[in-house]
Amino acid sequence: MTFCPDVTARIIERSKNTVKELLYRSILSISHAGGGSGWYDNMTKAQGGSMRAVGSRLMLALLCMSFITGITGCFLNVFQAADTVDPGAFVFWSGLGTLLSSSLQFEGLAPQLHVRYGLTPRLDIGLGSGVSVDKDFQAQFLGVMGDLRYQLNASPAISIGMTSGNFPWGDVLSGGAVYVSQGFGSLTPYGVYRFWFLLEGGALGFSHQVTLGVEIFNRPRMPAIFEATWRDGRFLLGFALRL
Repeated sequence: MTFCPDVTARIIERSKNTVKELLYRSILSISHAGGGSGWYDNMTKAQGGSMRAVGSRLMLALLCMSFITGITGCFLNVFQAADTVDPGAFVFWSGLGTLLSSSLQFEGLAPQLHVRYGLTPRLDIGLGSGVSVDKDFQAQFLGVMGDLRYQLNASPAISIGMTSGNFPWGDVLSGGAVYVSQGFGSLTPYGVYRFWFLLEGGALGFSHQVTLGVEIFNRPRMPAIFEATWRDGRFLLGFALRL
């Protein structure tokens, strides 16, 4: 199928602007949470305000960076079950991914940081970023990936998400995700399917990512995540701790 370059470019730009507007409006809703003189003052006055202040600054910094870079990202872990974050709360995951080739050969490591903020009882926003380090110790910034999720069901937890931006292997026309998870005591297995429509060298392409993982809530220790991700013939094994 052949696409007119001018028309395709306009569609891509319109898609990106639409998603960015949704993310922007979601961040604005933080400022109205709880009334008061401002989202920063409200957070810092609440219990645990210091952590929320740090989280809000990090969230806005990453969001601003994502607007500048076009919400870039490259093969990041998910590190998130289907349950959305409680309204007004931040959740941080610090993780490490191990990248493997299709023949399971070691290709590098990817330290990452993921943060999510609860907007409403069923809606949250998340940003993730990281650095890849290959076998020759060459480091590369993986960019910033943002997504907006809405929870459809509580048990099993089912959520849908949307994202957009640029990837190193092509321009993203649009993207989305489906999350499913179910808790069993201290264990919460989850599965995630992400997909992107890409424009690669003027041709329309498709990329997708499948993730299986488990959250472990072993109090009083930090909650942990183990997960395995596949994308286009490559694998990413991940481990993360909730900060």
